[in-house]
Amino acid sequence: MQTGNPATRYRRAHRKGYTAMNTQLKDRMIGILVADGVDAGKFSTLVHELRNAGANLAIIGPAEGEARSWNPSGWGEPIALDEKLAEVEADRLDGLVVPGGQIAADTLRADHAAVDLVRRTIEAGKPLVVIGHGAWLLVETDLVGGMNVTGSPTIKTDLRAAGADWSDDAVVVDLGVVTVQSSEHLEAAMPKILEEFAEGRHDRPGITDVVAEASDASFPASDPPAWKPGTAAPGA
Repeated sequence: MQTGNPATRYRRAHRKGYTAMNTQLKDRMIGILVADGVDAGKFSTLVHELRNAGANLAIIGPAEGEARSWNPSGWGEPIALDEKLAEVEADRLDGLVVPGGQIAADTLRADHAAVDLVRRTIEAGKPLVVIGHGAWLLVETDLVGGMNVTGSPTIKTDLRAAGADWSDDAVVVDLGVVTVQSSEHLEAAMPKILEEFAEGRHDRPGITDVVAEASDASFPASDPPAWKPGTAAPGA
């Protein structure tokens, strides 16, 4: 498990020639969260690269059967779904990807189960990859305060209003949360994405610690932690 302090969080755009030290994802189960309107190009790239690295994939969506992809000319090929969102067992996932696509992201941010899956991924310290408009879901988790992120420039106001530190970088990494600004940056971001999945869980001060305390105190699952990142820690 990787540890860190908020002061050591870093922002790094992918540099040409960067090579991940470990992209071996054998036996890792990675969820890919989609809905109608998911970006076809992003989805295809992610599936190809993750499978090539040895990952097992679970394609997850709010409906049963399939989701319709979207490309620049309109509706694209259907995507077969492995699991219905409402039935996903989050604990068995080693990480999660939200490929984005404005239509899909707008649908998913209004879906309680989708937001909850993203929230639980962050709380558990598991790697999370969010692309383009997919960053809308970060806003809905109420855990983005103080987090370094990028994302589609059209939603930067939403992210900043939620307390995130949005920057105009191609790729931003904050303790295992990888945000990619757009599909044109995805290929360059893949080595870093694979590295984060290979590293596994991260300690996220102010998130994982508080969630663990809440669990020890046996709070109901519906009760959120009293403290959110970006504010002073209890007793600080």
